[in-house]
Amino acid sequence: MFSSSKYWLLLHEALAYRSLYNELQSRINDLQSITEEVTNEESDYDEETVEELTTLVQTTVPIEPLNTLPSYFQGTRNKLAAQVNRLCLAIWNTYNTTLVPYNLLEHLLLLDLDSASRPQFEKNFGIVKAKHLQRLDEHKHSVVFKLWAKRTKEINELIEMVTAKNILAQNVKVDIDTTELNALGGFADEVRDVVANRLRELSVSVWNSYNHHSKAMELLYLAFEIRTSPEVKGACKPT
Repeated sequence: MFSSSKYWLLLHEALAYRSLYNELQSRINDLQSITEEVTNEESDYDEETVEELTTLVQTTVPIEPLNTLPSYFQGTRNKLAAQVNRLCLAIWNTYNTTLVPYNLLEHLLLLDLDSASRPQFEKNFGIVKAKHLQRLDEHKHSVVFKLWAKRTKEINELIEMVTAKNILAQNVKVDIDTTELNALGGFADEVRDVVANRLRELSVSVWNSYNHHSKAMELLYLAFEIRTSPEVKGACKPT
Protein backbone atom coordinates (compact mmCIF):
# COMPACT_ATOMS: atom_id res chain seq x y z
CA MET A 1 0.00 0.00 0.00
CA PHE A 2 1.16 3.51 -0.83
CA SER A 3 1.29 6.06 1.94
CA SER A 4 -1.11 8.95 1.53
CA SER A 5 1.69 11.40 0.71
CA LYS A 6 3.21 9.10 -1.92
CA TYR A 7 -0.19 8.53 -3.48
CA TRP A 8 -0.78 12.24 -3.87
CA LEU A 9 2.72 12.69 -5.27
CA LEU A 10 2.11 10.01 -7.91
CA LEU A 11 -1.26 11.54 -8.73
CA HIS A 12 0.36 14.96 -9.11
CA GLU A 13 2.97 13.52 -11.47
CA ALA A 14 0.32 11.74 -13.51
CA LEU A 15 -1.65 14.96 -13.93
CA ALA A 16 1.41 17.05 -14.66
CA TYR A 17 2.78 14.65 -17.27
CA ARG A 18 -0.54 13.56 -18.78
CA SER A 19 -0.20 15.63 -21.94
CA LEU A 20 3.35 14.49 -22.62
CA TYR A 21 2.49 10.89 -21.79
CA ASN A 22 -0.41 10.97 -24.25
CA GLU A 23 1.84 12.44 -26.94
CA LEU A 24 4.41 9.69 -26.50
CA GLN A 25 1.72 7.03 -26.45
CA SER A 26 0.43 8.46 -29.72
CA ARG A 27 3.91 8.09 -31.20
CA ILE A 28 4.04 4.47 -30.07
CA ASN A 29 0.70 3.88 -31.78
CA ASP A 30 1.96 5.54 -34.98
CA LEU A 31 5.02 3.30 -35.02
CA GLN A 32 2.80 0.30 -34.39
CA SER A 33 0.62 1.22 -37.38
CA ILE A 34 3.67 1.56 -39.62
CA THR A 35 4.96 -1.79 -38.37
CA GLU A 36 1.67 -3.50 -39.18
CA GLU A 37 1.59 -1.95 -42.66
CA VAL A 38 5.14 -3.10 -43.37
CA THR A 39 4.39 -6.59 -42.03
CA ASN A 40 1.26 -6.88 -44.16
CA GLU A 41 3.07 -5.41 -47.18
CA GLU A 42 0.56 -2.58 -47.29
CA SER A 43 3.07 0.19 -46.66
CA ASP A 44 3.68 3.11 -48.99
CA TYR A 45 7.41 2.46 -48.55
CA ASP A 46 9.25 0.30 -51.05
CA GLU A 47 12.83 -0.92 -51.58
CA GLU A 48 13.92 2.53 -52.76
CA THR A 49 12.18 4.64 -50.09
CA VAL A 50 12.36 2.41 -46.99
CA GLU A 51 15.46 4.28 -45.81
CA GLU A 52 13.18 7.25 -45.12
CA LEU A 53 11.94 5.30 -42.10
CA THR A 54 15.29 5.93 -40.42
CA THR A 55 14.70 9.69 -40.39
CA LEU A 56 11.07 9.22 -39.36
CA VAL A 57 12.01 7.08 -36.35
CA GLN A 58 14.84 9.38 -35.32
CA THR A 59 12.37 12.26 -35.35
CA THR A 60 9.64 10.31 -33.58
CA VAL A 61 12.02 8.96 -30.94
CA PRO A 62 14.43 11.83 -30.12
CA ILE A 63 17.12 10.45 -27.84
CA GLU A 64 18.23 13.44 -25.78
CA PRO A 65 14.78 14.77 -24.81
CA LEU A 66 13.53 11.31 -23.91
CA ASN A 67 16.59 10.50 -21.81
CA THR A 68 16.17 13.67 -19.77
CA LEU A 69 12.62 12.72 -18.74
CA PRO A 70 12.15 11.56 -15.13
CA SER A 71 11.79 7.94 -14.06
CA TYR A 72 8.01 8.28 -14.42
CA PHE A 73 8.59 7.83 -18.18
CA GLN A 74 10.90 4.82 -17.94
CA GLY A 75 8.15 2.47 -19.00
CA THR A 76 7.34 4.71 -21.96
CA ARG A 77 10.96 4.75 -23.09
CA ASN A 78 11.01 0.96 -22.94
CA LYS A 79 7.78 0.75 -24.96
CA LEU A 80 9.15 3.10 -27.62
CA ALA A 81 12.30 0.99 -27.89
CA ALA A 82 10.25 -2.21 -28.07
CA GLN A 83 8.13 -0.80 -30.88
CA VAL A 84 11.17 0.35 -32.83
CA ASN A 85 12.59 -3.14 -32.38
CA ARG A 86 9.37 -4.66 -33.80
CA LEU A 87 9.54 -2.26 -36.73
CA CYS A 88 13.13 -3.36 -37.39
CA LEU A 89 12.01 -6.98 -37.49
CA ALA A 90 9.22 -6.13 -39.93
CA ILE A 91 11.62 -4.23 -42.21
CA TRP A 92 14.15 -7.08 -41.97
CA ASN A 93 11.54 -9.60 -43.10
CA THR A 94 9.91 -7.47 -45.80
CA TYR A 95 12.66 -5.47 -47.53
CA ASN A 96 16.04 -6.39 -48.95
CA THR A 97 17.95 -4.09 -46.62
CA THR A 98 20.19 -4.45 -43.60
CA LEU A 99 21.06 -0.76 -43.41
CA VAL A 100 17.70 0.44 -42.05
CA PRO A 101 17.40 -2.17 -39.24
CA TYR A 102 21.05 -1.52 -38.38
CA ASN A 103 20.49 2.24 -38.10
CA LEU A 104 17.24 1.89 -36.15
CA LEU A 105 18.62 -0.58 -33.61
CA GLU A 106 21.71 1.54 -33.15
CA HIS A 107 19.40 4.50 -32.51
CA LEU A 108 17.15 2.77 -29.97
CA LEU A 109 20.16 1.55 -27.98
CA LEU A 110 20.99 5.19 -27.26
CA LEU A 111 17.84 5.35 -25.15
CA ASP A 112 18.09 5.09 -21.37
CA LEU A 113 16.56 1.61 -21.05
CA ASP A 114 16.10 -0.61 -18.03
CA SER A 115 18.42 -3.56 -17.52
CA ALA A 116 15.70 -6.08 -18.34
CA SER A 117 14.98 -4.68 -21.82
CA ARG A 118 18.45 -3.81 -23.12
CA PRO A 119 20.03 -7.32 -23.48
CA GLN A 120 17.49 -8.48 -26.10
CA PHE A 121 17.91 -5.30 -28.14
CA GLU A 122 21.70 -5.63 -27.96
CA LYS A 123 21.44 -9.25 -29.10
CA ASN A 124 19.27 -8.25 -32.06
CA PHE A 125 21.69 -5.45 -32.94
CA GLY A 126 24.58 -7.92 -32.92
CA ILE A 127 22.75 -10.19 -35.37
CA VAL A 128 21.79 -7.33 -37.68
CA LYS A 129 25.26 -5.76 -37.51
CA ALA A 130 26.95 -9.04 -38.52
CA LYS A 131 24.59 -9.43 -41.48
CA HIS A 132 25.02 -5.79 -42.47
CA LEU A 133 28.82 -6.05 -42.46
CA GLN A 134 28.56 -9.25 -44.50
CA ARG A 135 26.33 -7.45 -47.00
CA LEU A 136 28.83 -4.59 -47.27
CA ASP A 137 31.62 -7.09 -47.85
CA GLU A 138 29.62 -8.87 -50.54
CA HIS A 139 28.91 -5.55 -52.26
CA LYS A 140 32.60 -4.69 -52.23
CA HIS A 141 33.43 -8.08 -53.72
CA SER A 142 30.72 -7.76 -56.38
CA VAL A 143 32.44 -4.61 -57.67
CA VAL A 144 35.71 -6.57 -57.94
CA PHE A 145 33.98 -9.49 -59.67
CA LYS A 146 32.38 -7.17 -62.24
CA LEU A 147 35.71 -5.50 -62.97
CA TRP A 148 37.56 -8.76 -63.57
CA ALA A 149 34.65 -10.28 -65.48
CA LYS A 150 34.97 -7.32 -67.86
CA ARG A 151 38.71 -7.87 -68.24
CA THR A 152 38.24 -11.61 -68.77
CA LYS A 153 35.68 -10.85 -71.48
CA GLU A 154 38.22 -8.58 -73.19
CA ILE A 155 40.77 -11.42 -73.19
CA ASN A 156 38.16 -13.79 -74.64
CA GLU A 157 37.45 -11.28 -77.41
CA LEU A 158 41.18 -11.07 -78.16
CA ILE A 159 41.35 -14.88 -78.40
CA GLU A 160 38.54 -14.84 -80.97
CA MET A 161 40.19 -12.03 -82.94
CA VAL A 162 43.58 -13.76 -82.96
CA THR A 163 42.04 -17.09 -83.97
CA ALA A 164 40.21 -15.37 -86.86
CA LYS A 165 43.37 -13.36 -87.64
CA ASN A 166 41.48 -10.10 -87.29
CA ILE A 167 44.33 -8.61 -85.26
CA LEU A 168 48.09 -8.86 -85.71
CA ALA A 169 50.04 -10.58 -82.95
CA GLN A 170 52.15 -7.50 -82.22
CA ASN A 171 48.95 -5.49 -81.66
CA VAL A 172 47.64 -7.81 -78.95
CA LYS A 173 47.63 -5.85 -75.69
CA VAL A 174 46.16 -6.95 -72.37
CA ASP A 175 45.27 -4.49 -69.62
CA ILE A 176 46.04 -6.66 -66.59
CA ASP A 177 47.70 -5.44 -63.39
CA THR A 178 48.93 -8.67 -61.80
CA THR A 179 49.98 -6.86 -58.62
CA GLU A 180 46.43 -5.59 -58.15
CA LEU A 181 44.97 -9.02 -58.89
CA ASN A 182 47.37 -10.83 -56.57
CA ALA A 183 46.63 -8.41 -53.73
CA LEU A 184 42.96 -9.46 -53.60
CA GLY A 185 41.89 -11.75 -50.76
CA GLY A 186 41.06 -15.43 -50.92
CA PHE A 187 37.59 -14.64 -52.30
CA ALA A 188 39.30 -13.92 -55.65
CA ASP A 189 41.15 -17.26 -55.98
CA GLU A 190 38.81 -18.47 -58.70
CA VAL A 191 39.07 -15.13 -60.50
CA ARG A 192 42.86 -15.42 -60.60
CA ASP A 193 42.68 -18.95 -61.97
CA VAL A 194 40.23 -17.92 -64.70
CA VAL A 195 42.28 -14.89 -65.79
CA ALA A 196 45.53 -16.89 -65.88
CA ASN A 197 43.92 -19.67 -67.92
CA ARG A 198 42.50 -17.17 -70.42
CA LEU A 199 45.92 -15.54 -70.80
CA ARG A 200 47.44 -18.96 -71.41
CA GLU A 201 44.79 -19.68 -74.05
CA LEU A 202 45.53 -16.31 -75.67
CA SER A 203 49.23 -17.18 -75.69
CA VAL A 204 48.49 -20.50 -77.39
CA SER A 205 46.23 -18.78 -79.91
CA VAL A 206 48.96 -16.24 -80.81
CA TRP A 207 51.45 -19.07 -81.32
CA ASN A 208 49.05 -21.20 -83.38
CA SER A 209 47.82 -18.35 -85.57
CA TYR A 210 51.04 -16.40 -86.09
CA ASN A 211 53.88 -18.50 -84.70
CA HIS A 212 54.85 -15.30 -82.86
CA HIS A 213 57.20 -16.55 -80.14
CA SER A 214 57.92 -13.32 -78.26
CA LYS A 215 54.27 -12.25 -77.94
CA ALA A 216 53.18 -15.77 -76.97
CA MET A 217 55.83 -15.90 -74.24
CA GLU A 218 54.99 -12.38 -73.04
CA LEU A 219 51.39 -13.47 -72.44
CA LEU A 220 52.44 -16.73 -70.81
CA TYR A 221 54.80 -14.95 -68.42
CA LEU A 222 51.98 -12.56 -67.56
CA ALA A 223 49.75 -15.52 -66.69
CA PHE A 224 52.54 -17.10 -64.64
CA GLU A 225 52.89 -13.93 -62.53
CA ILE A 226 49.36 -14.39 -61.22
CA ARG A 227 48.97 -16.07 -57.82
CA THR A 228 46.97 -19.13 -58.84
CA SER A 229 46.28 -22.67 -57.72
CA PRO A 230 49.16 -25.18 -58.22
CA GLU A 231 47.36 -26.81 -61.16
CA VAL A 232 46.96 -23.53 -63.05
CA LYS A 233 50.46 -22.41 -62.09
CA GLY A 234 51.86 -25.58 -63.63
CA ALA A 235 49.86 -25.16 -66.83
CA CYS A 236 51.06 -21.55 -67.21
CA LYS A 237 54.73 -22.25 -66.51
CA PRO A 238 56.87 -20.99 -69.41
CA THR A 239 59.06 -23.66 -70.99
